[in-house]
Amino acid sequence: MPVLGMIYPSLVFATECDPLRLGSRWFCQAMTPSREELLDLVKTRLETLLAPLIDSAEQSDSPDYDWYWAAPVLLDFKHYPEATQAWFDQPGLAWDWKGEADLDQDQADDTAWEDHVELARKAAGGHLKLGRPPSDLLEVLSEIALAGPGTWHCERSAGCAKIPPQSKTNGCGRLPVPWAGLSVVSSRSRKSRR
Repeated sequence: MPVLGMIYPSLVFATECDPLRLGSRWFCQAMTPSREELLDLVKTRLETLLAPLIDSAEQSDSPDYDWYWAAPVLLDFKHYPEATQAWFDQPGLAWDWKGEADLDQDQADDTAWEDHVELARKAAGGHLKLGRPPSDLLEVLSEIALAGPGTWHCERSAGCAKIPPQSKTNGCGRLPVPWAGLSVVSSRSRKSRR
């Protein structure tokens, strides 16, 4: 089920963890932030956003790994309830999400995926109780928010029309260097672009 968290198109991740906006202080100086610098910014932002959800989690002895996939859904439901509900209310969502919308649903036998989507739908409706989050939750979610395929898709699709247009600029009113290779930029390669 953790893969669901990577491919879920989270509005919160696409808006609140947008590297163009978070990295604006570097872009205004014509510099490129390192991957580690951006991850630190995303982690700080997610820590603030997740705090109310984590505080309301049930106490448990062992970590609840459902946090990895459920957190983006829960954050979206908290911050974008109408858009999140509308997305999960789509007929045939499991098949569309899987990319098999054109197949006859009787042809494919993948009830496990449908069960995963149904559980995510319940989470979006507030019907999922989570225990203690894993110790690396912020690190994992930061990676997903910054470079996960679901976030990337959400930032670029018409289905995420709620993304404010100002999050598409770097804070200086211009687009920065291309983002295609950003996830592999190391702190050693950070350079001034003069």
